[in-house]
Amino acid sequence: MEQDGRRAPGRDGGGRLTEQELYFVTRALDAELLALQKNDHYAEEMADENARRLMQEHADIHHRRVRLLLGLLDAPDDITTHAKLLLQSGEGVQAGAHD
Repeated sequence: MEQDGRRAPGRDGGGRLTEQELYFVTRALDAELLALQKNDHYAEEMADENARRLMQEHADIHHRRVRLLLGLLDAPDDITTHAKLLLQSGEGVQAGAHD
């Protein structure tokens, strides 16, 4: 694990995330986007309405996670405080995938 405390530059030039943290967020985004694409694809391919609805619900879950992760990356200040505010407000958690 990286323990030297190097920070990746933030939007304002200040460091908010370590390089390792940014790597983990990037990997999480990649995984959520792939899951979202797969669930959307399978939802379109399903003939059974219940199966289609289930795949769309899973796509919606992954879409909300993507929005939450992107919201964290766009945090103007402390990412931890912003994460708590996002979770408390339900932003990125309540919205559907096809808004």
